Formats: sequence, structure tokens, C-alpha cells
Amino acid sequence: MDNGPIAVAGPGKTLLGGVGSDITFNTRYPFAKLDSTNLVSFQNINIFFGYDPPNPDGVSNFSRVTSIYTFKHGYKYIPAIWCIFQRTGFGDQGDHTVTKFGPYGYENGVICVSSVSGSAQFARLKLWADATNVFLGIEKIYVAAHPDPAVNLSGYSLLVRVYCFVNDLSGNDVPFQA
Repeated sequence: MDNGPIAVAGPGKTLLGGVGSDITFNTRYPFAKLDSTNLVSFQNINIFFGYDPPNPDGVSNFSRVTSIYTFKHGYKYIPAIWCIFQRTGFGDQGDHTVTKFGPYGYENGVICVSSVSGSAQFARLKLWADATNVFLGIEKIYVAAHPDPAVNLSGYSLLVRVYCFVNDLSGNDVPFQA
């Protein structure tokens, strides 16, 4: 098996014939790389919800995504992206979501739920990109089997760290850069 030009075997294992968990590190697959010359490739974004994003109606739509922030990434292709976030502000004071989900999350991570069960109405942070922009959005979910009140994000704050990697999503490690 080709492990790339650099490989490390686990304790008591050998690289020759080593497979799976025998190999603890290899360079067979490309590493995610940040472009230090592209000032927008990693950003800290502070979001305050002065108003609640729209809810799904629970009749014709059970999920609704609202774009809340957009920035140009500076590449001519769709880059690999990732984010982490921290919930802050009075929306979490005494709220069970902090203890149930913790104050931190990542793309598609839950921001808030409307019931202690955690399986009813909830909102999560979405992240996506096209060939020009990176988008942050809020997806609100309505679960008809649990007629709890809709999630209200008014007063919530998020600190979001977005990473826009120089690699595209084709699996090739040599992208065409802007």
C-alpha cells in the first residue's frame, strides 16, 4: 500500500506491509492548507441576532435556511471550508442548550433547541461556498411530531471562526488560484 513519501508506523509495527491502524501518520492524502497571502481565508465573525430569522411554516416547509453573512473567498473554484463557533450573549443564560450541547459547535452544529428533549424545533449554523463566496446561514427545523414553540434567536450572539482552505473539492492538491 502506498502511504506517500512520508509515513510513520505505530509502536511495534513496520511500514513494510503495514495497513490501517498500523500506520499512525502518512502523506498519501493532501493536507488542508490555509493561504497566508489571502487575508479572507480565515476570519473571525461576530454575529448578533437583533431579530429572529424566519421560521419554517411547518406545513409546506419543515426546514428553512436564511443566509446571514457572505464574503468573497478570492479563489476561482469552490474551496474546502470549515468553521467553529461559540454561543455567547443572554440567549444562553440559564438555557439548557449550553449544558446539553455545550457553548461550542461547528458547521451544521446546533445553536438552540426549543425543548429539553433536544428533538423538537431547533436551529443550526450552516456553511457553504460557491465559486465566488462563502455563506453563513441559519437553518431552522420544524419537527411536526413535537409541536413545541419555534426557536427564537433574538438576543443570541455567535463568535464564528471560518477557515477557507486553498484546496478545492476535486481531490487534486494543485488548485488554480486567483
